Amino acid sequence: MRDMDDSLDIEATPYLARLQELPFVSRAWVAADGVRLTLQLRSGAGPRTTRRQLLITHRARLDRSIVVPLENIRATGGDPPLLMAPFVSAPMSEWLAEQRFEFIDLAGNCRITIGHDHFAMIQGRRPQTPVEPRRSIGSAGYQVLFALLADPATRTMPLRALAKRAGVSKSVAAVALKRFAESGLVTVTQHGVQLTRPQQAFHRWWMVQADQIAPRQLIGRFRTADPDPDRAEAKLEQLLSSEDKLRSTPEETSEQYAPRFAWGGVSAAWRLLRHYRGAQSVLHVLGADHDLPKRLGLLPSSSGNLTIYRHESSLALEGRSLHIAHPMLVYADLCMSNDERALEAAALWGKEFLHGFL
Repeated sequence: MRDMDDSLDIEATPYLARLQELPFVSRAWVAADGVRLTLQLRSGAGPRTTRRQLLITHRARLDRSIVVPLENIRATGGDPPLLMAPFVSAPMSEWLAEQRFEFIDLAGNCRITIGHDHFAMIQGRRPQTPVEPRRSIGSAGYQVLFALLADPATRTMPLRALAKRAGVSKSVAAVALKRFAESGLVTVTQHGVQLTRPQQAFHRWWMVQADQIAPRQLIGRFRTADPDPDRAEAKLEQLLSSEDKLRSTPEETSEQYAPRFAWGGVSAAWRLLRHYRGAQSVLHVLGADHDLPKRLGLLPSSSGNLTIYRHESSLALEGRSLHIAHPMLVYADLCMSNDERALEAAALWGKEFLHGFL
C-alpha cells in the first residue's frame, strides 16, 4: 500500500492530520487507488483498519448538490463515503447527518462512525484557510480526464491529438496522464489509455468541474429580455445559429459541422427527458468573445435566468443531439444548480446517458 506522501491525493494531507487527532485513530492514509481511505485504529485488542471511499472538494461553501456524488459513491456498495471539505457549517453538518453521510473539515469539525464502538462528532470550530496542495494537477489537467471519459476515441489518440481534443497544451496532457496513472485512475500502454476506474475518475472530474473548472469557464449570469425560458432560448438559438452560418465556410458539410453553442442544465434535460423545465437556462459556447452578451441583447445580472460558459474544445458541445451539451456537462450543470427538482433530473439524466460512470 502506498504511503500518503507518494500519492496523487496530496490534497488530503491536512484532513488526514485532523483524523489523526481523534483519540481512537493512530494513523490515516490513502490507499494506492487514490480513492479509499484507510484508518488504523487504537484498540485494546491491537490495531485494526477500516476502509471507505473519500470525496474531496475545495468548495469553500457547501450546498446540497454535494449529495449527488456522495449518493453515487454510496450506490457502489461498501462503507459510506467520507467527505473532506474546507469547512462544514453546523446546519450543513446536521443535514449531512440526516442523509447519513460523514465528513471532516480543515477546522476539525467532523462526524465519523467506525464500527459500533467508535464515534466522533465535533461542531462549532471556525473555518481555517485551506492548505494549498503541493502537487495538484490543476483544472487544465482535468480537461484531459474529461476528454478521456467523454470520447472513447481519445484513448487511442497520439498525445498531441489528445491535447488538442481536450483544449490544452501537449505538456499539460503529458503531466496529467502521468498523474492519473500514478493515482490508478488510468493505465497508459503502447496501444493507448485504459480507464482503470471509470466511476472514480468520473467522480473526481465532477468535483473539480464544480469547484475549479466551471468558475473559470463562467462568462457570467444574465437576464434575458423575455422571462419565459422557452421563448428566450428559441430567440437566442436563432441569433447564435445566424452567427454560425456567417462563420461557416461554403465547403463545410453537415458531417464536418462542429457545434459552436449548446444548451446545458435543465435547458438540455427538458429537451430530452421532459422531466423539469425550471426558470433557469444554461448555455455553453465555443471560444466566445467579450461582445457576445451584448450581441445577444443580454443584461448582466447576478440573479439572472441565463448562465453562460465558455469552452476551448468543441468536445464539450457534442451531446446526444444538435445544440445539446455533452451528457457529462449537462449532468454537472444540473448538480451545480442547487435546485431539488434539478437534482432529480440529474439522477434521471445519469441513468439514461452516463452508463458505467454512476
